[in-house]
Amino acid sequence: MSSTQKKWLIERLSIVSLTISLFGAQCVYAQVRASEEADPARWSQEDTTIEQQYVTARKELAAAYQISLTDCAKLTAIDRQLCVNDAKRDYEQELSLLGFRLGPTK
Repeated sequence: MSSTQKKWLIERLSIVSLTISLFGAQCVYAQVRASEEADPARWSQEDTTIEQQYVTARKELAAAYQISLTDCAKLTAIDRQLCVNDAKRDYEQELSLLGFRLGPTK
């Protein structure tokens, strides 16, 4: 292969590589935009008051508790009961500490 052919080939490969990079960047940008548009507006609004933070934290604790119970259901009967007891204890403990972490709600 002559040096002119190599130079031409390198230029073409550079153009193809740049085109692929730009196309990939456009795809990623489109996915991010679609994701942002699909999310409800309330998901991007930060909790500004202690009360809002408390409500959100309670919802998150309840969701985590449900996930724990779902995981417990996959265990054998003896292990399941121990797991449920642990999950309930952890949930109640976290719930009782919630007020201390966020401060007074009123």
